[in-house]
Amino acid sequence: MSPIGWSHANIVLRLSELLWQGGTYQVSVQNPLRLDRYNEPRPDVALLRRDHDPTGPMLAKHAVLVVEVADSSLSFHVRVKLPRYAQAGIPEAWIVDVEHRRIEVFRNPDNGRYLDRRILAPGDRIDEPGGAAIEVVDVFP
Repeated sequence: MSPIGWSHANIVLRLSELLWQGGTYQVSVQNPLRLDRYNEPRPDVALLRRDHDPTGPMLAKHAVLVVEVADSSLSFHVRVKLPRYAQAGIPEAWIVDVEHRRIEVFRNPDNGRYLDRRILAPGDRIDEPGGAAIEVVDVFP
């Protein structure tokens, strides 16, 4: 993976602020998330239920949303990470496509893939799992 650039970092910061406002879930930023025995990626942002053991690893069963910011790594996120998140049963995943200023929203995991996919652009809103609505335009600096 290439180093994180300023645009990527600022989008992650903005997403963590926007998602935290709902307050229902914990916001985890670039921390490991154990999907299974062999996979422990570090999603840019994850929303976690508050019932995880604070002394142990964060597990896929605690995640309600994972977000990956893709500035130069879009195909890697789509080909590699997204199927792993779906296989682990994470209900929702977003890929923030920096180049095209859009957010791809994936829902309803089934056997290593997400059944529902929506592409949202500035002017659209996303209803995040905590119930808050996020304006796509607010995600991008």
